[in-house]
Amino acid sequence: MRDDGAKVKSIIANASLYRMLTPQQVERVAQHTNVVRAVANTAVVQQGDAPLGTYWVVYGQVHIGIHSKQGVVRNLAILGGSTCFGLGEMVMGQAHQTCVKTTADTMLLHTDREVIFAIADENPAFAREVMTCLGRQFCSLVRDIGSTALSAHQRVADYLMRQVEERVPNAEIALVANKGAIAARLSLTPETLSRVFRDLTLDGLIEVNKRRITVRDWGRIEAMLA
Repeated sequence: MRDDGAKVKSIIANASLYRMLTPQQVERVAQHTNVVRAVANTAVVQQGDAPLGTYWVVYGQVHIGIHSKQGVVRNLAILGGSTCFGLGEMVMGQAHQTCVKTTADTMLLHTDREVIFAIADENPAFAREVMTCLGRQFCSLVRDIGSTALSAHQRVADYLMRQVEERVPNAEIALVANKGAIAARLSLTPETLSRVFRDLTLDGLIEVNKRRITVRDWGRIEAMLA
């Protein structure tokens, strides 16, 4: 643990991944956790890196993608604070299949796999949380694969629906990245994404104000995917 120990323990104790740990287990996790502070555009993980542990995003933002031999990047996820990555590779013991790069100044906690496994053996609630995180990531990937068969308007509708827990009237959604990154995430060009936003705005379904989107009509958004 190479940072302010009390601060790191507080972050761990309040992180959703670790919230069920006992104070003694939090202490052990903290002892096997390193703080990673990175400015924007820093490569945190490269394809082929050994899976030495899991990462927790304290603040900032990371982009997860796959680089092909031809140099093409396939965008898989954009993660903000209070999220984790690297669990799947860590559990399987397989080299990282993705590259992870910061898109903003970011603070990460990297926790060694050995302590994760040891505490999972002791704490069933923690083991279930690890499985829940893996299941959530798998379901998200399956949904992403399925969305490739959707039209541009349907992809955007699906994306908006996934950004909220409850579809209340006039819900506000803060885009986690710029339009270029969001477009790449949806396998669209920035021009196509802008056109879809304009169409939905003209139809009265949404309002766009820079990175904030207000959804005016969830019923019609949902109907686009029916």
